[in-house]
Amino acid sequence: MPIGDRLLARPRRRQASERHCLGGARHELGTPVPVVAHSRRPLIIVAVSVAALLLVASCGDDDDDRSADDGRDTSTSIPTSTTHPSATGETQEAAFSVIESLVLEMADAVDRLYEDPAAAGDPDNPDVERLREIFLPDSETPDQILAEVNDMADRGDRVQPGPSGTLRTSLVHGFQAVDADTVTFNLCSTLDQDTVDTAGTVVDSLRRLAQAGGEAQRIDGVWRISTSPDVDASRDLTGTVDHTLCGALYPGEGTSP
Repeated sequence: MPIGDRLLARPRRRQASERHCLGGARHELGTPVPVVAHSRRPLIIVAVSVAALLLVASCGDDDDDRSADDGRDTSTSIPTSTTHPSATGETQEAAFSVIESLVLEMADAVDRLYEDPAAAGDPDNPDVERLREIFLPDSETPDQILAEVNDMADRGDRVQPGPSGTLRTSLVHGFQAVDADTVTFNLCSTLDQDTVDTAGTVVDSLRRLAQAGGEAQRIDGVWRISTSPDVDASRDLTGTVDHTLCGALYPGEGTSP
């Protein structure tokens, strides 16, 4: 398994140095990926607030019900039945938009699974199915995520937003076309996550600026992704998490929340 595909597999309850970037944990593996600026202004998506999360009883509902209940923007979902644009020529910007949406959709799906680990046991869970569609075919990341959320469900643990009230804010940037079917990109996220047990007691906390690099490949006309943490550029945060941080670090690359 490529090291980068371990990015989303969260650890058991807090281990001092093994929590990852994108899945909420800090997994200090992977080759640092340089940030390459691009003039395109990508989308920033802000994770839902605590108030919105309290409206969600389960992530196993259909897409329309979940969108209405938790306030998430599901417009970034990219149907796999569509032939996606190539990353060269006049369709390059359109390809970058598709990849950006896939990365944000993936992060949102991962968050929902950790917010409601029990829902991952549903064989028809749309987030589980979608993660398998988004990641590259040989990626073990979806299975790693499922293994961890199933462990959390057995313990009765779940993830909720920390003091800022926002679980995650992400900015995708630095798109570079390698060829018509390969694109590299960078991902900046601010994470404010608490893990709570069945009694509602916080058993783990994560306040982190998480930087990652990624690659997208167009396979049979459909873009799919992999990600790799940039350990050197990532760091823990103190105090209340400022979710405008990624926008400040990469001005002109997105719109701050």
